[in-house]
Amino acid sequence: IFPNPVNTNLSVFSDLMKDQAEMCIRDLTGQEIACQSMNGTRQNFDVSGLSNGIYFLCIKSGKNIIYRRFVIER
Repeated sequence: IFPNPVNTNLSVFSDLMKDQAEMCIRDLTGQEIACQSMNGTRQNFDVSGLSNGIYFLCIKSGKNIIYRRFVIER
């Protein structure tokens, strides 16, 4: 994921996204804040509506699940 810390748009690069995948943002309590479907190896996620803080990006594709921590800082 890039950039980290992020301001408005989070760019996600992953080989998992060669097939249909789902990308979700979760807060520190594990609550899902936003999700979107994706195809391809690169996807952008608009985080401009979220408050400053620490979040987790969860990418799910088939049996594969990846979590990455990122920070929103403005």
